[in-house]
Amino acid sequence: MLLRAMDLLNRLIGTVRRDIGSLRDRNSFARNALYTFSDAAVNIGSQLILTPVIARIYGPAAYGVYGLFTSITSSMASLGTLGYTAAFVLPREERDFLALFRAAGTLLIGLAVLSLPLFLFPSVLYAVFPSFSVMGSWCMLVPWMTVVLGGTQMMAAWVMRAKDFAFFAKVGPSTTLGLRGLNLVLGLLNKGASWGLLVGDLVVRSAAAVWYLLHLRRFGLARLFQRGERAPVVATALAYRHYPLFNFPAQWLTELSLSLPVYALTALNDPTAVGRFTLAGSLLLMPLRLFGYSLSSVFIRKATDLQRDDPAALALFVQRMYVRFRFIGLLPFIGLMFFGDVIFRLVLGGEWTVAGAYCGVMGPFYLFRLLSEPVASIYNAKRQERALFLFGASLFTANVLGLAAAYHWAGTPVAIIATFAGINALAYLYQSASILARAGAAWARLTFNTVIAVLATATLLATLRLLLLGSWWPALY
Repeated sequence: MLLRAMDLLNRLIGTVRRDIGSLRDRNSFARNALYTFSDAAVNIGSQLILTPVIARIYGPAAYGVYGLFTSITSSMASLGTLGYTAAFVLPREERDFLALFRAAGTLLIGLAVLSLPLFLFPSVLYAVFPSFSVMGSWCMLVPWMTVVLGGTQMMAAWVMRAKDFAFFAKVGPSTTLGLRGLNLVLGLLNKGASWGLLVGDLVVRSAAAVWYLLHLRRFGLARLFQRGERAPVVATALAYRHYPLFNFPAQWLTELSLSLPVYALTALNDPTAVGRFTLAGSLLLMPLRLFGYSLSSVFIRKATDLQRDDPAALALFVQRMYVRFRFIGLLPFIGLMFFGDVIFRLVLGGEWTVAGAYCGVMGPFYLFRLLSEPVASIYNAKRQERALFLFGASLFTANVLGLAAAYHWAGTPVAIIATFAGINALAYLYQSASILARAGAAWARLTFNTVIAVLATATLLATLRLLLLGSWWPALY
């Protein structure tokens, strides 16, 4: 047993040494991941430091309005480009890439223009969606925010194509700190009115979009407008039609699925519940942003190369990523199941206690999401986008049916959030196993070990809560 433990320790030390050594290579996975990791680290740090202050200033109801606004704009921004941003790294010829960029930009602006009659006249919007009326006249900002978010996604993909990952370490932290700081100042000035969160988001993200534009000049931004660089836009878009036909629906349906509780809770006319869910979800995303999304943009390039040159190495690479994410996420996510309410009450205040309980309910779901989403581009590397589309469509259908049933028969925030958490926990557990199988890794053994680890950790923490607080589980009301 001692020899086995020593061998495990030596392998761990060797892995850490190799990772540190690879940082010296300018184009290595570890070096590029470090740049994106630093962006996420600042994001997380600012959330940990400033969220307690901002949450006490604004309160759940203001976060509810903000959550609805961001859900609408994020969905529309993704819809606007039809998934073409994911294909920006593929064209070999720069002319073809520029044509693809123009196609995505045209689609995005077209959607924003078409949405103007709906959002510029709130009475029309609220006649169709009465529960959206909590946004008031601020709904008129939706088209502009859609362009800002979609345009930033496009420009970020351009920067990734240029492999300028160091830029992410500048623009990301600056945007995050600027957003938190402005939200804090506006919240103090307007005494927690919801428009402080909306205006802060709009101003800072618009400024970040301008920064992207200025930075892209070094990569040939002016060539977008030169006649000699204009490849046929329609023909190029059709050449990459696989993305709007399969990649985009899969991604968009998945994103929309994850925001469905916002719309269901809004339909209950309970902005406080929307705010609690929004804050709980944003905090649960922290580990994904830090260790997941910060690596996903680099992972796709690494996975594509390995799939072409050494498929066996790809299986080992995905398995290592899976095990590391499990080690990172197990205790935080399962710990929130049993102590989220206590943490939120101590850090954010009593009005956020139920949000901590919501965090706990969604803990397993976000753990399994951490194990799958950062490496989901394995579908792209293996050209299996149809399977990813089927997963997104199935997830969306299951969430719509489940939340509709919870809304109709129970009609309470707890029922909606618990149903959502259960459906997605099972879905992402399956998704993580599917990714391992497609990569050629030992999916059955790894998934079984994960389930056992979750159950064992949950049992220990439930017992600890019983000993400390006298209950097995946080109250959800």
